[in-house]
Amino acid sequence: MTHAQDLEHVSRRPGPEYVASWKIGNIGYIGLKRSEYSLSLIQKRILNTEWESVRTLRSTDHVNLINLVEAFEDGSLYLVYNYHGFTVDLARVCARPQVRFTEEEIAVICKYTIHGLQYIHDILNVAHGDLSLRNIVLHDDGQIRIAANIGNSLLKNGRDKRKDLKNLGYLIARLSDPDTVLRSDIENARNVSQRGKDFLAILPSASYRRIFQHEFLQQARVDGGSRILIPHYLNTIGFAWPLPLAVAEESSDI
Repeated sequence: MTHAQDLEHVSRRPGPEYVASWKIGNIGYIGLKRSEYSLSLIQKRILNTEWESVRTLRSTDHVNLINLVEAFEDGSLYLVYNYHGFTVDLARVCARPQVRFTEEEIAVICKYTIHGLQYIHDILNVAHGDLSLRNIVLHDDGQIRIAANIGNSLLKNGRDKRKDLKNLGYLIARLSDPDTVLRSDIENARNVSQRGKDFLAILPSASYRRIFQHEFLQQARVDGGSRILIPHYLNTIGFAWPLPLAVAEESSDI
C-alpha cells in the first residue's frame, strides 16, 4: 500500500501505551506496545516550535521506508516507527575494506531507494532532506529501506525534492568508487560505466517515469533482486551494532 494518514493521538502521553526494554546507542528505544505485544522503535526528540509542527506528521506505509506509525507529545516528542530487527546502514557496509559493489548491486540499491523517494515526494509531498549512506539501511533479507527519520522530514516539511535526487547521484558514485568523498568528484568517479554516467546525468531533472525506464535501473531484477545484497549484510552485521547502553532489569515506561 502507498497511502499516508494524518496521525491520531499526537497529544497523548506514550507511557501507558509502551514499555521501554532497552536503549540502542543514539538510535532510540526498542519498545513493546502493551495492547499488541509488538516491538517498535521509539525516538525521543525536542520539538523546535519555531519551524516544526506536529500538524505535518502523518503515518506512512511503504515497503522501502521504515514507516512512522504514530507520535506522542509530552514535553518531548516521541516518534514511533516499525521495528525491523537488526539492520546495517550503507555507510557501515562501505566502511568494510573488502566490500566492493557490482553495478547490478548498485542498481538494486538505487531502484529500491528511488521507490521510497517517489513515495516521499508524491504521496507525502515533502523532501527527505537528508539522504545519505547512513540513512539507507540493509536488512537480513537484502531489502533496502530509507531509515527511521521520515518523521523529521515531515516535521521540517522541506520542498527541495530535486536535492534528494542529486544526493542519490552522489551515493551511486560513492558506492561505485569508495574514494569518492567530495560531491564535486561525482563526474570523475571510477568504476562507473557509461550507462551509469548517463543515469547520473539525467537523475536530478528527469521524471520518475524516465528514471525507472533507464537501462541502468533495468539491471535490477524485478523479483528477488535484493537477495544479492545479503552477503554484504552478513559481512557487516557483526561489526555494525552497538550493544544496548542500558538494559532494564524490569521493563519500565518510557
